[in-house]
Amino acid sequence: MLGCIVVGISNIAPTFLFHSNSTQLLAQTNPSSPTQTSPLVSAGTNLVRLERYQIESEMAITGDIPGTSFASVARVNSSVESPSKINSQITFISPNGLEGKTYQVVSDGSQVWIYNAATNQYSVSELKQFLQTREGFLIGTLSHFYLTTRSNIGSSTIATNLLASIPEDRLVRYFQIFSQINLQNSVIKDETINGKNYQVYDLNASNQGFETTAYVNLESATIERVDLSGTKDGLQLASQEKILNQNLPDSIPPETFSFSPPEDAEQVTQQIMIQPF
Repeated sequence: MLGCIVVGISNIAPTFLFHSNSTQLLAQTNPSSPTQTSPLVSAGTNLVRLERYQIESEMAITGDIPGTSFASVARVNSSVESPSKINSQITFISPNGLEGKTYQVVSDGSQVWIYNAATNQYSVSELKQFLQTREGFLIGTLSHFYLTTRSNIGSSTIATNLLASIPEDRLVRYFQIFSQINLQNSVIKDETINGKNYQVYDLNASNQGFETTAYVNLESATIERVDLSGTKDGLQLASQEKILNQNLPDSIPPETFSFSPPEDAEQVTQQIMIQPF
C-alpha cells in the first residue's frame, strides 16, 4: 500500500514545495509577477548553478484510505555533481526509531544502479527512465529537481552562468522552461518564520490536484523544506522533506559515482523498487 502512496506522490514530484514551521502571516495574497517570483527563481537557479553539493534530508510519507493509515520516514544522504551524477543512500526508519531497509542509488550521468542491501540485489537502468519513476523521487525532491533541470540545460557551465545575468522577466520564463515548473498561476504571500522573512508560493495547485507551497528565505535564497499533499486515486497523500544539512565541497572523489557491486550480489532485470517493507 505504501508503494501506491509513493507512486501517487511521485507523479507530481517535479512541482515541488518548500515549507517551514511556526509561520506568521504578514500580507494578503497577491497575483504573481516577475519581480515577486524572483526569490523563488533565485533559489532554484542558485541550486542548479552548483557544480556539486552534498545534502542530508529526512522525508516523511503518509497516506490514508478509509479505515487505514500508513506512515514511513526515510533519511536521505546524497552527493551530487553536475550534470547528472549522484550517490544517494536511502535508509528507512521505523516508528520506534530503528533503522530498516537501506538502498544505494548511484548514477554516473547516464546509467543508474539501485542496490538493495537487504536482498543483495541490484538493477541497472537509464537515468531519464529512473527520474520518471517513484524511485527518482525518493532520492530527495531537491536532488530530483537538480538532476532533471541540469539534464534539460545540459552540461555547459556557460548555459548555467547565463541564468545569473539575464533580466528578471526573462529569467522567470527561462526558469519555467528549464525546470518545467509553471509560475503563471502562482499565489504569493509574505511570512515571518522564527524572525526570518520568507516569501511563500502556491504552485500549480489547481492544475496538479495537490497542494504545493514554497517557502523561500529572502536572505539566503535557499530551500529548507519540501511538502506535497493531496488526493490521488482515492488515497490521501502527503510528503514532507526537511533539509537537515547542505555542504558545498571543493571536490568529490570520482569513484563516488561509480558502482561496484559485492562479488556475490545478483543483478535483476526489473528496476528495484525502493520501499520500507
